Amino acid sequence: MNRLADHNDRIRTHFEQLAETYPKIKRRNRYYNDYLIRWCQAMLPPDRKVLEVGCGRGDVLAAVRPREGFGIDLSAAMVERAAAGHPGLRFAQQAVENLEGDCSYDAVLLVNTLEYMYDVGVALDRIHAALRDGGRLLITTANPIWSPIFKAASAMGWRIPECERLFLTNEDVVNMLRLHGFEVVDKRMALMIPKRVPLVSDVANWIISRIPVVHLFSSTQLIVARKVPVARREYSLSVVIPCYNEVDNVERCVREMIKLGTRTELILVDDGSTDGTAQAVKPDLNPEIDVKVITYPATRGKGSAVKTGFDAATGDIVMVVDADLTTHPEELRPLYEAIATGRAEFVNCTRLVYPMEGGAMKYANYVGNKMLCILVSAIMGSRVSDTLCGTKAMFREDYTHMTMGRDPWGDYDFLFGAAQMRLVIRELPVHYRERRAGASKMKAAKHAVNLLRMCWRGFWQVNTLRPVPPGSPGRSNALRSDRSPSPATCD
Repeated sequence: MNRLADHNDRIRTHFEQLAETYPKIKRRNRYYNDYLIRWCQAMLPPDRKVLEVGCGRGDVLAAVRPREGFGIDLSAAMVERAAAGHPGLRFAQQAVENLEGDCSYDAVLLVNTLEYMYDVGVALDRIHAALRDGGRLLITTANPIWSPIFKAASAMGWRIPECERLFLTNEDVVNMLRLHGFEVVDKRMALMIPKRVPLVSDVANWIISRIPVVHLFSSTQLIVARKVPVARREYSLSVVIPCYNEVDNVERCVREMIKLGTRTELILVDDGSTDGTAQAVKPDLNPEIDVKVITYPATRGKGSAVKTGFDAATGDIVMVVDADLTTHPEELRPLYEAIATGRAEFVNCTRLVYPMEGGAMKYANYVGNKMLCILVSAIMGSRVSDTLCGTKAMFREDYTHMTMGRDPWGDYDFLFGAAQMRLVIRELPVHYRERRAGASKMKAAKHAVNLLRMCWRGFWQVNTLRPVPPGSPGRSNALRSDRSPSPATCD
């Protein structure tokens, strides 16, 4: 007897019988199912190529607004109804064990499906082969502690009838993911009260599911994992330098910039300078890189200049560097390597590890920065030791999903945007040098209030289930294919 086939036949039969009444049963648990959809939308940007394993009637797959969506399920009746309900998506009756991966999917959804697998390892191997490098796997499972409650609820018709399934803790799932080429980027427990009780459920789930130890008794386990890149890749690079009255520095910016990756583009954004900054740029000083100058008459602030440069960038990876070159271009190679090797998806540089040159940072700025680091780290759930370093790197595709324009410097927009998207954030120490010319525009006391305001906004952005904003049209799709490995490196 083929044990896998026999197991799948039992699961298929179970859900075939539920296909007609499935929407009615789900409506009885609308609070719970709506939460799972909101969580998926908050963990996954729209306009991605998405596969759902165990898609049921396709409602979750449709809710994440994929550019290209494909759902598979053991039940032919479920697949038939999914195709009828969501004609813009593809569905097929298929077991995950028979899935032939091509390393092309940006994300795979396993929403309350992993428990029904005969062999979790085989399923994860198939999913691994379907995902591109860095692709996301979203997993929801039921907390085994709740098994008696689930059985009683099923017996009373409050949820789907019980079927044979595994009882996996989050730690069990994490262990299996690590064994099969995945890295966990977000893990949590949720829904202490999975049914709607007016005024009570929302408050209890917000507070209790965040209390250490107590949160382990929540009903639902949630994990976001990414496929660890199997090979180093080369990318094109855009370096954006915002400039305001930096006439004595821009020549060095061009001359000392280094070529990285397949192509390096340097974009200097003149933020309404009055000293002839734009006119001082001499592209012929460095023939190895492509130099662009963007200028506008009225000063809009550094954050706006950075956004202007990033919006104009054409590289796969985008970096921002201050015009004073207190972080020198020679420090950019490790940033590029961290992303090219797949060890990071967002690099935040820190000036507070290596010794600084004499007057590189004022003491008031240092103290204020360190205090904000404690607050920002708590909000992000990821340690950052320098929130205001002007050197950062990320994929341009990921940048297009970030909400910009709230922070006049742009740093907090980037940090909270990366945290909201659950990017793999790494810190890289850089050597911080003294400014050779001009004056710093950062005034610690003047900008402290605004930075605290940004922390308040960032708290709600990162810690509530807000859908990730759509990317800029025409950018994400072009880059997405470049981030997938060549067929030779595909499993």
